[in-house]
Amino acid sequence: MNKWDDLCATIGGHREQAEDTARLAPEVLKAAGDVGLWRLCAPLDVNGLEMPIPEQLAVYEKIGAADPTVGWHGLNTSATGLVAAWLPEPDRRDVFMVGDRPCGLGFSPSAATVMPGANGEYTLDGRWPFMTGSADAAWCTVIARYEGAEGGPPVRRVVVPAQDLEIELTWDRASGMRGTGSHAVKAHGVKVPSGRVINPSDPPLIDRPLFRWPSSSALWGLAASLTVGILRSAVVSAIELNSGKFSSVDGHAHFAEPRPLAAIGNATAAVDAMSAGLRTLADDMWESYVAGEIPSPALRAHWWSLIFYSFDLSCEHVSRLYSSSTSAVYANRNRLDRALRDIHAISVAFESFQGLRRAASKVLMGQEADHPTF
Repeated sequence: MNKWDDLCATIGGHREQAEDTARLAPEVLKAAGDVGLWRLCAPLDVNGLEMPIPEQLAVYEKIGAADPTVGWHGLNTSATGLVAAWLPEPDRRDVFMVGDRPCGLGFSPSAATVMPGANGEYTLDGRWPFMTGSADAAWCTVIARYEGAEGGPPVRRVVVPAQDLEIELTWDRASGMRGTGSHAVKAHGVKVPSGRVINPSDPPLIDRPLFRWPSSSALWGLAASLTVGILRSAVVSAIELNSGKFSSVDGHAHFAEPRPLAAIGNATAAVDAMSAGLRTLADDMWESYVAGEIPSPALRAHWWSLIFYSFDLSCEHVSRLYSSSTSAVYANRNRLDRALRDIHAISVAFESFQGLRRAASKVLMGQEADHPTF
């Protein structure tokens, strides 16, 4: 086994603990730090792995099958790894000095502001309703509305120590993705050096392929791979449930019924197709960024379309596996029951960004994309 298989074995051994405590087990946090999950997107000069996106897809698919909440920690941490390309070198080293700890991500700017103050500092105020791994993060990247004089986009990415934020314990009531510990956080007049307030329209200070790939495009592709892993795990769990001790009535095996057979076969085919499709497109996208080029609008349209379709298709197949299973699926703790909650929780997180899917479809029809992120 390679180190990612070893990590998944550790994750599997503590999955119930994450479910019970709504927080990753300390053993999992340490194991993930040891293999470099928290440093996948961090720059090489701060002991990061700077792993190519096509290679990361395979990692996230494995982790999604073991426990997607660990993968979600990794994705949120990687947002800070990618932002590090905009940080001045001293700030970059401060943020990644503790490379064995995850980072949080506050991605809702509606109730948060950052404004310039005296002595080159900024002041951060606001509340973010979800921040993965709040209690375990060393640093956090938050998105906030910018209230200043200069132009550019209306939001900024702000990198702050987690200890400067106030955690509201809200996640214990959560259902899906419980292991993420995604509590709400607040900032009350937090002072932030100017180097840690990032204008996303500025060119990065590090010009290498990983940091040329727009962060939303890269991270959402990895999230799609995470959902493929969830579906892969759901297939295995459905087979176990339908062929195990709870699967027969009057001696007739439930596994032999047409609906579960079709659900398992179709879900298996969907997993293989989505996994191969994401990796093929990621290879083509990576080739462009390595060459210092922007992928063609058509290639980006295929990428975004497959991302959203992967969310939809994974949800659909997990739901069919669940509904065609036996009563054991809700009467006993199992991976299929968790998969149903987790896959829908991940997908709904991206529901408000359907404009990207429409923009991709317009490009495929020969029109102009009408979404700024595309």
